[in-house]
Amino acid sequence: MTPESSKSAQPGESASEPPEVPAAPDDFVEQALLPFPVVGIGASAGGVEALNAFFDGLPRESAMAFVVVQHLPPERESLMAEILARHTHLPVLQVTGGLALQAGHVYVTRPGFTVTLERGVFKLGEPVEKRGHRRPVDDFFRSLADMQQEKAIAVVLSGMGTNGTAGARAIKAAGGLCFAQSPESAEFPAMPTSLIHAGYADQVLPPGDIGRAIVQYLKYSSFDAQGSAAARGQEILQRERQHLSEILAILRTHTGHDFGGYKKGTVLRRLQRRMGLASLFTLADYAARLHDSADEVGALANDLMINVTGFFRDLQAWEALRELVVRPLVTGWQSNIPIRAWVSACSSGEEAYSLAMLLAEEILRSGKSIEVKIFATDAAVRALDLARAGVYPGGIEGDLSLERLDRFFEKEEHVYRIRKPIRDMVVFAPQNVLRDPPFSHVDICTCRNLLIYLEPDVQERVLALLHFALKHGGTLFLGSAETPGSLKGVFEAVSLKHRIYRRIGPHGHRHPELPAIAARMIAAAPRLAPYGPRPATSFAVQQALFEQFGPPTVVVDAEDRDGGRATPSDAPSAPELRLSRRLERSRGRRTRRWRYAPSRFDFSDAPPVLGERGGQRRCSSLLWLGGESGRWRRLRCRRSRAVSRQCA
Repeated sequence: MTPESSKSAQPGESASEPPEVPAAPDDFVEQALLPFPVVGIGASAGGVEALNAFFDGLPRESAMAFVVVQHLPPERESLMAEILARHTHLPVLQVTGGLALQAGHVYVTRPGFTVTLERGVFKLGEPVEKRGHRRPVDDFFRSLADMQQEKAIAVVLSGMGTNGTAGARAIKAAGGLCFAQSPESAEFPAMPTSLIHAGYADQVLPPGDIGRAIVQYLKYSSFDAQGSAAARGQEILQRERQHLSEILAILRTHTGHDFGGYKKGTVLRRLQRRMGLASLFTLADYAARLHDSADEVGALANDLMINVTGFFRDLQAWEALRELVVRPLVTGWQSNIPIRAWVSACSSGEEAYSLAMLLAEEILRSGKSIEVKIFATDAAVRALDLARAGVYPGGIEGDLSLERLDRFFEKEEHVYRIRKPIRDMVVFAPQNVLRDPPFSHVDICTCRNLLIYLEPDVQERVLALLHFALKHGGTLFLGSAETPGSLKGVFEAVSLKHRIYRRIGPHGHRHPELPAIAARMIAAAPRLAPYGPRPATSFAVQQALFEQFGPPTVVVDAEDRDGGRATPSDAPSAPELRLSRRLERSRGRRTRRWRYAPSRFDFSDAPPVLGERGGQRRCSSLLWLGGESGRWRRLRCRRSRAVSRQCA
């Protein structure tokens, strides 16, 4: 659907809307229509050899359906069905409209037309040469994701361009699996390389190995007899709850991200995917794998940061936002300060740029000159890198009108690049809404399709942060299955149907509560030995903030004892030294081992220090940064201003 074909929401619709649709249940997940997995295979130039190798290597016990999608002009006769029949024992059929999908069959799409799936049958669409329908692999993958959810599998083989990448994103978001042909084995590596660069490839293999990997994955994945992972997941949770906690602790230690607030069903489904790929049955075995593989830790964290996004996703809701919020905001804007917006959990930037386009269109329509500043944040650094680049595969043609493509993008071969005026409206920054402080004084805040994956108490905490971020009367834009929940009293509905809310009521008398991770750190902090008065609340807050945002640190005395019980009167107090025991929770940074050396110990190897009048003497308090290239650094000394300089 294009923006021109959608029906715009009317400004007064909220008064006559039906009662609010309930939010999704705690363990909400759409179920696959068919009980067996469906594998979509996209290929173009050089794809015949890759397809032959794929089916040559496919084991005979393949209880799934395969659909081969090629990008061929309509006038070209395809012999693909006959060719593949010589490389597989499965029946090979040419797709026709209305043909029902069955397990144990291979289907080859009709040349020159888009083919999609609808309620288990094939549907022939527009010719591929018509603009907006030139991405047959993307179109099929999207329909496959909608129908089969976690039992959708995408395979991208040799071909030119980026066809398949945008559709694979939909499959990943639905919980499915994506394979890419290794670029070195492809005659034309552009298509699989695009998938890999976007971060959507779960495995990268030669085509002859992909079929075996799929069968192996299904063998170890946790589908029950009805084809769902839900029952198996609950069984795993009851039996191995302690190992789930161990896995979450490993993620928190190595990535800095706390997934403890995610719904257990969501976490288990993503764990089951990774366990299937690793050929492991139990959480205990998978926890052991995480201990041994930093790459697997990163892959799991990336899977849990679910990237459900797209340009103008849920188009009618965006049109309602334009009519009910953006247009009145721009029309009534009299200030010289910028319009401020915050797009939280922005993923790869499509939602932030969508909001920028909407504001740009309305500012142009009004004839005013208004500056816009959109803060777009996410916890996934790789996704932010893609967002900053502003380069998207050709598959976005299915998400945007031709007018918007021409006005806001530059076409570069097989990709689209955001034009500079729109790019300059958006500032991307790393930020975890579950952990980090919010922005403030924003006019529009979006948080779409994140809350649905969080536990109710964490949802409430995030909504409180978003309420704090908004100006009085500012707008909150949520996903289609999300509501303010118990905070309805501080949000007024602008459009219940499209999940648009207005902030009402004053700010609380204090800042929003500390994020959960800091609160847990304070609660779990080791009790300090009595060095004097009990630390104030402000110190506890400072300690939690240092543990979360400071470098991984431990302080020892001259005998390598943690904490240094006896300190000289001119040294920092013991509570100031007891900083952190979490040596392995580095976010990709090497852990430093600092040694505190008070002046009463012998540190003859410490360098001399210039005093204020040029005289040389020993520094009273030093830190030793261990390792072969270790250096002395001054911690603090109250006897000389010269101690602020680094030792030579």
